[in-house]
Amino acid sequence: MMVVAYEYISKVVSPHIRRILQVFNQTAAYVCEGQQLDMDFESREQVTMGDYLHMIGLKTSVLLAASLQLGSILGGAGLATRTRSISSERTRAGFPDPDDYLDCYGDAVNSGRRSARYRCQQKTFLLIKAMEVATDAQRRQIKALETAASEEKIAGMLRLFHDCGWMPGCGS
Repeated sequence: MMVVAYEYISKVVSPHIRRILQVFNQTAAYVCEGQQLDMDFESREQVTMGDYLHMIGLKTSVLLAASLQLGSILGGAGLATRTRSISSERTRAGFPDPDDYLDCYGDAVNSGRRSARYRCQQKTFLLIKAMEVATDAQRRQIKALETAASEEKIAGMLRLFHDCGWMPGCGS
């Protein structure tokens, strides 16, 4: 995808091509950093919600911010306008990654996925939030599920997400 993106950028005729490439390259570096953090979290015992939001911001909101920045550059907006109104901090997602929900609750036929993140040790919004609100007994159950067989682990995690009661429409 990156090669295709560079092919499209190479067709841009603009006096701002250097700035366009700077935004694109910085965004690519942020996305790579976010992906590395996501992978690193798999081996970390504890990941805080702040850690998660930072990581997911690097993987998602920087893409939205970059698209807005690139559009404003090509549209001729001044630097002050671009800097003031468009930043990854302002576009940071204040909600969990929709993929987290699809992995757990999405229709496998329509979404093409089913709980893949819980087969590995990926730390998701759902898991981190469950650990925040879980009782000590529920936290022990979550830890015990780390070594469970794949389908048992998935069913157990979904049950615990529901039992923790923090998700809309789930639990008490």
